[in-house]
Amino acid sequence: MSTPISFYFACPSPWSYLSLDALREIGKRFERDIEYKPIDVERAWRETKTGRPLGEKSHALQRYRHLDLPRWATYRKVEIDPAPKNLNPATKFLSSKIIIAAHQQGAELHLLVRAFMQACWVDNKDISDAQTLVSIADAEGLDGAALLTETDHAAVADEFSANTSEALNFGAWSVPSFVVDGELFYGQDRLDLIAWRLSSEQTPQG
Repeated sequence: MSTPISFYFACPSPWSYLSLDALREIGKRFERDIEYKPIDVERAWRETKTGRPLGEKSHALQRYRHLDLPRWATYRKVEIDPAPKNLNPATKFLSSKIIIAAHQQGAELHLLVRAFMQACWVDNKDISDAQTLVSIADAEGLDGAALLTETDHAAVADEFSANTSEALNFGAWSVPSFVVDGELFYGQDRLDLIAWRLSSEQTPQG
């Protein structure tokens, strides 16, 4: 295959969730692997002085988000609860670290990432809870308890930090962000542009 598409994301991000299946289809269509790279979104916000948690945004932006999420979900043909009761903003990205641990063990990541996101955005499960994540990983045929143990190891923290630095170096400031042949695309609404770029073999102007 050609150069992989890098996907910078966080499971508690609904826009990352809405990207997941459509991005995979783009990868299949253009014979591109997808590199799943969870990042520390809070660090990206701090260093770029851009984003902030939903609860700190204006009421106008929060209202629009509750309008736009279901609309995009319908467009993407993806089920979503736009206001899950168990969404915990203080996740400390445990789901991200389990994904990285699975990656370091050579696991195929798409189904695990999707299972974590669906648990949050469809099944209303608390993905900040360790045992919930262990159970989900077990259901995907992985050793959830072993992966949880790995999250305390320096190698996982180092990869999480490296993913975030890499995204920042490409100019990303939040999630979901995608890098295609060195070019940054931000937001799940840019997936059509990614397909256009790959299908037309256009080169970035700069």
